[in-house]
Amino acid sequence: MKKPLSRLALLAAAALLVLPPASAQSEPKGPPREGGKGGRRGPSIEMLTEQLGLSKEQVDKLTPVLEKQRAQMEALRNDESLAPEDRRARMRSIREEGDQAIGAVLTPEQKKKWEEARANRGPGGERRGPGDGKGERPPRT
Repeated sequence: MKKPLSRLALLAAAALLVLPPASAQSEPKGPPREGGKGGRRGPSIEMLTEQLGLSKEQVDKLTPVLEKQRAQMEALRNDESLAPEDRRARMRSIREEGDQAIGAVLTPEQKKKWEEARANRGPGGERRGPGDGKGERPPRT
């Protein structure tokens, strides 16, 4: 009986050494992301170019739009005087304005791809994972 108990203690100790502390996981690592592939910070020009095949002219038109949108969102995130509901409403409005500006520059084919990508976004602009968008994942095969 002593041997299984000592093995269990050894396994528990090894797991504590291998797994990072839970508090370290909640801390953001490094400076905040400035665009990247989109997501919480909104679409980046690189992501749009990759997904939609933007022309140089489209990139030139959309870059200032996305920079303005990113600056407005960052200002809202840093504005501690707003109630969370007001902040979310303003962010939603900024996202909608940005989406309209992006749609105005796209060709019909690009617009269709953009609409499909937007349909896969969650309510806060984040991408939805696999499943039906209701928090359920499809069964593994």
